[in-house]
Amino acid sequence: MFGSVRPIDFRSYLESESKVPAREVEEICAWLADCEYLLDEDPLESCGYSQHPDAFEQSRKGVCLDHAMWAWRKLIDCGYDAEYVVGNLRPYGGNTHAWVLFESEGQPFILESVTKTVDEMVKPLDKVRDQYSPHCSVSGTLVRKAYGGMVEHLMRRRQDRIQRERESRS
Repeated sequence: MFGSVRPIDFRSYLESESKVPAREVEEICAWLADCEYLLDEDPLESCGYSQHPDAFEQSRKGVCLDHAMWAWRKLIDCGYDAEYVVGNLRPYGGNTHAWVLFESEGQPFILESVTKTVDEMVKPLDKVRDQYSPHCSVSGTLVRKAYGGMVEHLMRRRQDRIQRERESRS
């Protein structure tokens, strides 16, 4: 469900400690704003899995999956209740995207980790709920969830893949 060609051991993403000294959401966002976002039409198809957060800290560049995975791990390190989420982002043609859902002072927020303006990275969920369509998520306690749109999304991707194979044969 998370785009990997092999099952993801999310525990391994949480085992090591971040070397980035950021401890607050604003500091996490400031660090991410200086990272390079590698735009990919379908990150689930091309990269297959997310970089380990340690590798992302070294390279400071990656697709949305990499940015969101690092932000998820860093928020958990800082004591926040956070979920790594993969789904579709409606304003950008419904493309596959990854983001982080986290809670601060009892309020849910989305951390849009690829936005380059710190002020725009953290968005109250109530204000942007209609823009994000989650397919699956994993919490800091490694609880995985699949959302209603996931089956439809997987079926559409399978049909697209079959169509591409047919076209390549002819």
